[in-house]
Amino acid sequence: MKLTTFKNGSRLAIPAIFAALFLVASTVTLYYYSATLSKKGLYAIAGTQENYSWSIAKFSIKLAEFDTFVEQQSHAPQVDNDNLRLRFEILYSRFYVLETVSESTQPLYAEPGYPEVVKQMRLQMDRIDKLLDSPKIDFDQVFAAMKAIKPYAIEMANLTDHAEVKQRTAAYEDYIEKRHIIFYGLVIVMFSVIALIAITLIVFRQQRLTIRQQAKAIEAEKATRTKNAFLGAIGHELRTSLQSVMSAIDVLVNTRVSVEHADTFQRLETAAQQIESQMKDLTDYAHLDSGMMELRIVPFDAQKLIAETANEIATLTRKEQVKLSCEVECSHLLVHSDPLRIRQIIVNLLTNAYKYTESGSITLHSCLRRQSGGSSLIIEVTDTGIGIEKDQLDQIFKPFTQLDQSHTKQYAGVGMGLAIVHGLVTLLDGTITVYSEIKKGSTFIVSIPVQISEDERADEPAAANASLQQKPQQVLVVDDNKSVGDAFAALLDKLGYQHELCDSPERALQKLLRRPYDALLLDLQMPGIDGAALARQLRNRRGPNRHVPIIGISAYTPEQLTADQRALFDNYLMKPVRLDALSSALAEVFPAKD
Repeated sequence: MKLTTFKNGSRLAIPAIFAALFLVASTVTLYYYSATLSKKGLYAIAGTQENYSWSIAKFSIKLAEFDTFVEQQSHAPQVDNDNLRLRFEILYSRFYVLETVSESTQPLYAEPGYPEVVKQMRLQMDRIDKLLDSPKIDFDQVFAAMKAIKPYAIEMANLTDHAEVKQRTAAYEDYIEKRHIIFYGLVIVMFSVIALIAITLIVFRQQRLTIRQQAKAIEAEKATRTKNAFLGAIGHELRTSLQSVMSAIDVLVNTRVSVEHADTFQRLETAAQQIESQMKDLTDYAHLDSGMMELRIVPFDAQKLIAETANEIATLTRKEQVKLSCEVECSHLLVHSDPLRIRQIIVNLLTNAYKYTESGSITLHSCLRRQSGGSSLIIEVTDTGIGIEKDQLDQIFKPFTQLDQSHTKQYAGVGMGLAIVHGLVTLLDGTITVYSEIKKGSTFIVSIPVQISEDERADEPAAANASLQQKPQQVLVVDDNKSVGDAFAALLDKLGYQHELCDSPERALQKLLRRPYDALLLDLQMPGIDGAALARQLRNRRGPNRHVPIIGISAYTPEQLTADQRALFDNYLMKPVRLDALSSALAEVFPAKD
């Protein structure tokens, strides 16, 4: 309940903040409209003010006072020259304000006739100034000058009023224009605030949605990593245990026994192979799903690879009612791609065809198709099996999907084969197409882009002859699991190699630094010093085994090793290691001698 309250509070917080911002913006807008855009505000700015008329009025007052004082002095028995001069200076100072060109009188001088009025008044003021400087003042001349000034003073007052009205009108018009600008600006601001609030809310909602989606994606990724780690761990443990089983089966199958025991061993081998195949599918799916699977592009004989794979599957399945036809048209040309992944695609397609075909035929057709955009390897598998419903065609490439979903399903398996095929084809930048009809069969067509070496053809393989070896080879097996070590010992005995076992990487390093060996079978997952670290120390130290061939053995795929780690090994085998695979790997590092 507390968590729900917190979530609800956080949901309402953002809208409440924006509502408060909108209220503040509205209040500020109304206040500025009332203060600056209303009629009352306009009158406060452009209403009656004290301007140029007051300066003219003060001059007129001083002019009248001076005229009165001159009248008094003209009838006085004794003229007060000092007081008369003082009053004239005051009058002159008032005139000087109106005469001087300044920022305040600039509008007055802009009025037509004002400069001429000032000029004429200046002449009369200078005339009075000279008369007052005379020893005996001629009051008649002073009165005449005063009389000449008065009309100009009246005209100046009129011009001042006109300038003041014009300026006030200009101020009013300017303010009206600014008022409109301010009003429209406030409207734009209000709409911008509203738009900003709306956009922010949308973005906030989208961010919350994105955060939820990211959280779900992270959880899904964690679940995928956990699943892949689980599959990898299970695969490692089962492959390690399966090594002992498969090694024992290989030894027993290649031993002369009675027919009754041979059939038993054959059934045991078939069951073990099925377990190994399912474990391989789970491991491959985990690597495809996590993006850890890497391609190894090398030249190979496509015709040989496809034919050998088809023969191998036909031998393993042993369905006498189903006939496999293999039609390969590649002319033993060398193509560049990943042969291991292409082989796996063919194996899974043929296994799937055998699985759902009780009787009839399976046809594997392959060819190289050359086009202007590049060459492609075409692999087509057609069967006469049960077919696939049209509404299930989109489901068959999903993992853990089978056509028979009933509790008493007829066909065994976990539904990984076609999912791995689809993943591998995608990894190879290829395409896969399916055509199917119920009770008539299905056709899977895979197209994989490849490069063809036109001038190169695959050499015929030289027959391996182990009998040409002059002496038994000494092999050191290093694996911390004693049962696995014993299993490899049994395989090496069967192949005729001498061997030593060591279940400690530290003791193995001491052995390798003391005496030479012809080959080293090295497990990669060991406590303390792992296989890669042991191989690196061996390569970096001077000793009898610095250049010894090393065959890495692990339950993990080679893609999980770095390029530097893979370079430490001459070969790499995945558990469970079969007798023929071990024989081939040792034959590669032990060239035959005459």
